[in-house]
Amino acid sequence: MLGKKKVLLVDDNLQVREVLSEGLRDLGFAVETAYDGVDGLQALERVSPDALVVDFAMPRMNGAELAWRVQQLHPGLPVIMITGFADQAALDELDELVVLHKPFDVETLGEAITAALHTRQFQTQSYSRHA
Repeated sequence: MLGKKKVLLVDDNLQVREVLSEGLRDLGFAVETAYDGVDGLQALERVSPDALVVDFAMPRMNGAELAWRVQQLHPGLPVIMITGFADQAALDELDELVVLHKPFDVETLGEAITAALHTRQFQTQSYSRHA
């Protein structure tokens, strides 16, 4: 069972944030939201999420910049990038990034988060056995 895994959803579009956060809550996730990458970095320390869902195109700091900083500060935190259009070169520089192209439904996003969490847990368990 997934339990109440915490997701930090970062998207500058209020309607998208509301629809996705409500849908993810319906799927059993605990959801916190942030407006953009700068707010997302601040929320990251406050929220300590199990996964990060971030839009690519945002003001002040785009999703790729946020994902890169998150990977430096919190290696292993699953990042799901949602995008209608993205600078592929910016995404290619990121490790272990799940990219979900718009349009998608909330169930597909939930499946992507669950798969990313499962992969991280497997890697962590595998690593700890060898430590």
